[in-house]
Amino acid sequence: MKARRFYTSRDKNLDFSFKCNDAEMGSKVPAGPLDFRIEAGDGDDEVFTRVQLLKNGAVIQSWTPDSTRPSLTYSTTGDPGDYYYVRAYQWGTEWAAISSPIFIE
Repeated sequence: MKARRFYTSRDKNLDFSFKCNDAEMGSKVPAGPLDFRIEAGDGDDEVFTRVQLLKNGAVIQSWTPDSTRPSLTYSTTGDPGDYYYVRAYQWGTEWAAISSPIFIE
């Protein structure tokens, strides 16, 4: 937890990864070109119906993967003070898994 690399979910067997320029969620990344990778999975093979990338609290990209193991990418440019995080929704629920943010310095 000290490294801020955690996520929250009501699903006890959900697996979630959020990286920017190969740095794990909770990291600080230099401003400039940003390459995000989002991966999710579930021990029960539940389907992910919606995944959102948020910048400073606002959705900037949304996917509807309808997949049990989505692997998503997104590229943009970040400025100092920005932060990004991810919400992932599974079929049949409005509960979301939420990542730790990635901070831009």
